[in-house]
Amino acid sequence: MNTGTNRENAHALKLDTLLKLVDVKGAYGKTTLLHFVIEEITKSEGANIVATGQTGSQGSVIADDFQCKKVGLKIVASLGGELNNVKKAAGMDSDSLASCVSKLSAGVSKLQDAKISKVVQLNQQLGSDDSCKRFRASIGEFLPLCRIKRALPFPSLNEQTAKVAFSTSRQMENAAVPPRFNAVQSSSSE
Repeated sequence: MNTGTNRENAHALKLDTLLKLVDVKGAYGKTTLLHFVIEEITKSEGANIVATGQTGSQGSVIADDFQCKKVGLKIVASLGGELNNVKKAAGMDSDSLASCVSKLSAGVSKLQDAKISKVVQLNQQLGSDDSCKRFRASIGEFLPLCRIKRALPFPSLNEQTAKVAFSTSRQMENAAVPPRFNAVQSSSSE
């Protein structure tokens, strides 16, 4: 439909345009552009599902076309249920949604802090038992890495970068620490 335009590969449309499709009628005056669009969606969706579910049996073209329309019609009929959620989402206030997401993020952060403190507490409860040396050594390396990942502003800090940052912070314990790493230094000394 949009061949040769900037929107020729578009896979979506605004819902307002569906109302305009009702006004455009065919040459005979009965079929609207909306009827045509729904018929094409029915054919293409049905063909996609039938093609993926087909086991290789060759039926007649008419039977295949009927099957495609039948399956596609079920998909188009279920579209109303999906659009109910769109109506609910459109009624939401973006500021309150952002506030809820912010509170959720703060809660997750507190939960992560609680997990780290539980591991530290477990490490202290184990004492200097010889059977726990390997665990204590692993945790001794792991906890500062967790704290470095949390303190740095980069969300996708990989493990290699964290190890370099950890070894650098160990070497620079007595040196002047930039303000961004003060939280790392104070939390690693706990």
